[in-house]
Amino acid sequence: MRAKPLVQIGRILLAAAFALLWWMQSCEPGMNPVYAPISLYARLRHGWMLGLALLLMAAAIAAFSCAYRSLFAKNNGAKPLLLLSAAIVLAALFRAHTYFPWEGPPTAVGTLHMLFGVSGFLLFAYSAFVISLERQRRVLKILTAVFFAASAFTCAEAGMTLLIHQKPQYLGLEERMIMLVAFVWFYVLFPLGLPGD
Repeated sequence: MRAKPLVQIGRILLAAAFALLWWMQSCEPGMNPVYAPISLYARLRHGWMLGLALLLMAAAIAAFSCAYRSLFAKNNGAKPLLLLSAAIVLAALFRAHTYFPWEGPPTAVGTLHMLFGVSGFLLFAYSAFVISLERQRRVLKILTAVFFAASAFTCAEAGMTLLIHQKPQYLGLEERMIMLVAFVWFYVLFPLGLPGD
């Protein structure tokens, strides 16, 4: 399959995932999106939307991986994208609980979700770093740097807050901003003027 249709499919699926997450959030007015990470919606009434959105996201990234391999067969960026897709599928299959890990007893399912979620986060960081070096496009480098900076800030802020025995109050907002950077990164991954345009 040629790269252009794969890129178009990936972009459509990613937009659908984003819209579904937005809809899920609007359907759960009792959750404060500034405070609550997206994973905490998993076992609420509309939590099925989160699972579906994650699967759509994974399918989009798999399409991007195939398109990248098709266009740049000698480069290394396609494989970590495919691993990222698999990690997101597994995070979708193992749902988180509706509380932070420090607010209740850890469970096997919740712990697996956390492990696959963190794996996906790290795989995106690795993929973005490798591909931005391979493609040498300024916009990819800038978005990758913003992703790293925002992630480092969030981890440091959450860690410091927990050390003083407080709950992170802005973790949900910070997670959504980091996710938005990743969404934009995927949309600019492939430049205009692909073969077939």
